[in-house]
Amino acid sequence: MDNASKALVMAGAILIAVMLISLGVMLFNAASDTTGGMVGQVDTMTLAAYNKNYTDYQGWNKSASEVLQLLGRLRAHNNNIDERTNYGSITAQLNDAGVGARQNPAVNNGQAMNSALPAANQFINESQITASSYYGVVVTGYNTLGAVSASTVYRQTVYFQNYF
Repeated sequence: MDNASKALVMAGAILIAVMLISLGVMLFNAASDTTGGMVGQVDTMTLAAYNKNYTDYQGWNKSASEVLQLLGRLRAHNNNIDERTNYGSITAQLNDAGVGARQNPAVNNGQAMNSALPAANQFINESQITASSYYGVVVTGYNTLGAVSASTVYRQTVYFQNYF
């Protein structure tokens, strides 16, 4: 009888040990999933902050100094591409056709929907930006990661006043 009760105590102790080990494995897996989700959220926030550096310049009636600031950011980014994020380079082109009040490209979610206006130059040179003109800036491309990869600057022939 004494041996049987000792056997039952030992079996109970083994069952309790197995349950504690299982609980530990479950907690470890839950913590790992939470960490993975946090890493994904940080990546999303990093991408949003990266895109905001360039999408803040979008819009019409931009001055030459605002366009030159954007070009400076693009040049600095392209000269120092971060290997950790691997977002790639950003191209900038100038559409010098002269966008008038009835010719403006439709923009949906930051994407140019009408690409009928030809781009005169693949890369903008600062000498092409004149202080006497107004410009429209549109992000026209995103890479596979969702990062800004192309921007188009449109020279406006008129100042858009509450047109949109």
